[in-house]
Amino acid sequence: MDISRRAFQLAGLSAWLGGAAAAQPGSAPDEARIGAILRERVDEQKKAVGLVVGRLTPAGVSFDAYGARGRHSNGRTVFRIASLTKLFTALLLADMATRGEVGLDEPVSDHLPPELRLPTSPGRPITFADLATHTAGLPFRAPDQAVGPGAPPYRLEQLQRFLAGLTLEEPPGQKWLYSNVGYALLGQALSQRAGARYTVLLRERIAFPLGLQATAVVPARTMRSRLATGHDEDLRPLPPSRFEVMAPSGGLWSCAADLVRFLSAFTDPASPLSRAAALMLAATRPAPGLRAQQALGWEVHGQGEAGYLSKDGLADDGFTAAIVCDPPAGRGVVVLSNTAIGVSDIARHLLRPDYPLAKAYRITTLPAEALGRYVGRYQAPTGAVFVVSTSDVGLLLQIPGAPLMPIAPTGADAFVQPQVGVEVDFRIGPDGRPAGFVLRSAGRPPLEARRIE
Repeated sequence: MDISRRAFQLAGLSAWLGGAAAAQPGSAPDEARIGAILRERVDEQKKAVGLVVGRLTPAGVSFDAYGARGRHSNGRTVFRIASLTKLFTALLLADMATRGEVGLDEPVSDHLPPELRLPTSPGRPITFADLATHTAGLPFRAPDQAVGPGAPPYRLEQLQRFLAGLTLEEPPGQKWLYSNVGYALLGQALSQRAGARYTVLLRERIAFPLGLQATAVVPARTMRSRLATGHDEDLRPLPPSRFEVMAPSGGLWSCAADLVRFLSAFTDPASPLSRAAALMLAATRPAPGLRAQQALGWEVHGQGEAGYLSKDGLADDGFTAAIVCDPPAGRGVVVLSNTAIGVSDIARHLLRPDYPLAKAYRITTLPAEALGRYVGRYQAPTGAVFVVSTSDVGLLLQIPGAPLMPIAPTGADAFVQPQVGVEVDFRIGPDGRPAGFVLRSAGRPPLEARRIE
């Protein structure tokens, strides 16, 4: 498994990691503190090449930037925003629902192109809400989808063949399972219903009303001079990926200035898309894998003053993005990076200062034969089962509802996924074998799991 494939797998984990324990609001860091955070991440920790932060507050909008391609302090550097794209696709769905063009509980099959047939499933048909809340039972990605920078784009005919051979094991709406396939289908259905391509819908229904200048699947000529270059976790430049049928799940380019304007749909009642934004948050379903609620596109954490919205993205062509929002307070934060190392901790810290920043890790090595002792199934008190296995990249952890995650050793019986800041500390029993583990990530309560086999 190469680096680009690891990055692709980690993209689906951003949703699970967004489910942090809600921190109490506090005094937001000032510009000097934000600048220090960005400099440390780039110059000392070497965990980013360039970073841009955009902030929305009742007092206005501000931007901070540091590093290569972070020179546009007005937030106009263009980055791949990966799974933040799903927020745009979900807003398109909500906009069409408020216009009466589709119903959230309407079967998606009624509006798909003839060549796309949904897999058979027990119970009721898959609905628009199922796709937008990751509860349709569809997998993260199709097994025949090539991944990594420079990989050929996944095409409609490939998705058609994959779905034709797929059978769902559970009724839709029963289980949260993060799915890029689901959002690809959602984009196809919305385009078919509206009689317009996804890119046209995006421009006419979202970009124009909100005044977005640099948000597109294919960068316009005016955007190209401001494009950032993606980098892997070793800070090596990567070629950009190309998107076709998967564009609604993660193919957008955008900038911090546009994403802050996007947030205004959720904080400003006078926004032309405020009704659609409200509908996105009204339709929620439990997401035990998140330890949160899954709305249309957004993950919803906590309640009242401590509550907030989040979405994160990690692109296989070397970009990460995070966006958080507190609509009642009129506040939001966007963080964009052109490096395949997560930035969600920065976004949450700037919105909720009690939320800690991720630690820096010192990775060690273990012989392959030593990793086998950790392989097994581990169960949390909630009943969720985590699976530990090995591969050519070392130890892998399967978090329920998310793709496989490679974890690296940092010490005796201690492992970490440094890109997204997940720590796994194994507890050793009297027989010398792991009896369980404690899983930690910044701002979340520890999760304990016992070995069951």
